[in-house]
Amino acid sequence: MAITETLIKQNLPDVFIPNYELIRVQNNLPDFMAEIDRNKTQCISKSWFKYTSIIMPTIAFSVPNSLKKILEILKEF
Repeated sequence: MAITETLIKQNLPDVFIPNYELIRVQNNLPDFMAEIDRNKTQCISKSWFKYTSIIMPTIAFSVPNSLKKILEILKEF
């Protein structure tokens, strides 16, 4: 399986927004960072999935834990 990463926005240390494309799935993972104090940073992560076929939403609905595993793999990527 090939994963293509495209950087939508990179304004570190405030914003990092990558987009990942797999077969018939797009995953957008924006991360927003805010300094709490000199030694702490708050990171807010969001995730959006866009499916380009009817098969993928059906699989995602029936096997929700697999999406969590894919998300973990993408974050490590």
